[in-house]
Amino acid sequence: MVEFTSAVPILPVEDLESALTDYSRLGFTVTPHEGGDYAYARRGHVALHLAKVPETDPARSQVAVYLYVDDADALCREWEGGPGQLIAPTTTGYGMREGAFIDGDGNLIRFGSAVPAEDEEAPAQKPAPAPKRPARRPVRGQKKSRRADDRKTEPAASATPGASG
Repeated sequence: MVEFTSAVPILPVEDLESALTDYSRLGFTVTPHEGGDYAYARRGHVALHLAKVPETDPARSQVAVYLYVDDADALCREWEGGPGQLIAPTTTGYGMREGAFIDGDGNLIRFGSAVPAEDEEAPAQKPAPAPKRPARRPVRGQKKSRRADDRKTEPAASATPGASG
């Protein structure tokens, strides 16, 4: 039987240049592909592909990616104040700290890390519904409000573990 070695999600974006800027701000190394309608974003062992899709509607996006990280809380602190919508991690009933990020094109990136052994005795927070997609595309380049009451703190649902590329 053939062994699968990795999987790479392809995220649809309306404005590839803006998406490359956003993912670069999130710590990804971005590389445009010849032709201007496709690009690669890589961070550590994780690769994402970005494909220009005209008239992408963030409110209708059904794309979701799950990233296993070594510290979900540290990643949330790192991404705070960056592009998109960030949802702070919470502790799940199955031993994970999970959060989420929604980019300007409505692509959902959930991220999680195992709860440290010393924290496993703490009661889990009640799971909340998955984060809602943005109702409309934010105007790129416009400063978004970063008031504390604008940020949601819902836990992200888990996905089946998979290989990264």
